[in-house]
Amino acid sequence: HSMLQRYQNREQEKARKMQKRKRSAAIAEPEDGGTTSVARRRSSHSEAEGRWRPGFIKRVHIENFMRHQNFTVEFGPNVTFISGKNGSGKSATLQALQCCLGVRAKAMGRGSSLKGFIRRGCNSALVMVTLSNEGDERDAYKRDVYGSQITVERRIDTKGAGGFVIRDERGKKIGHSKWELDRLLDYLNLMVSNPCVVTTQDIARSFLSNDTND
Repeated sequence: HSMLQRYQNREQEKARKMQKRKRSAAIAEPEDGGTTSVARRRSSHSEAEGRWRPGFIKRVHIENFMRHQNFTVEFGPNVTFISGKNGSGKSATLQALQCCLGVRAKAMGRGSSLKGFIRRGCNSALVMVTLSNEGDERDAYKRDVYGSQITVERRIDTKGAGGFVIRDERGKKIGHSKWELDRLLDYLNLMVSNPCVVTTQDIARSFLSNDTND
């Protein structure tokens, strides 16, 4: 429990530092020589409700991953709920998202190898996650390179290998390293390995089973 708390504290500190860097980069003097008011900033945020922003998940496409043979889910700029009966693949969709964005199999409770995610009888699995890079250009990640959306692609084979491909809005391959993916996720503040952000059933059970006096 204490290890989890330390991990959460580290992730929260990372998020605070990233937000501080973004705020520092966004400080600029307006053309009229005045200062940007808090009310104006708040107004711009309220106007942006219901619009795509950098880091929002737009689409998840899955092939031969756990229960899913060929499945695509489209997300909206607001809240999206995925519902279904037990065993219909809801958790598999969440794990596919985590897997594509670099979370280790062990952290998802799937043993030590990615090959455990491959659908039975298949030789490989493919997951593609498309992220919005629209909205305020100060918050976007390398807008001049990637454009209005970024797609992360991960293919897993039976040997347990799972390389990354990062594509721009036109589908052109821009990056292929875990280092570039980590930079992207860090900039967009997507903490997919943080159990407070993505809580799996196993993690939820462990929380509930812990002694409240710990």
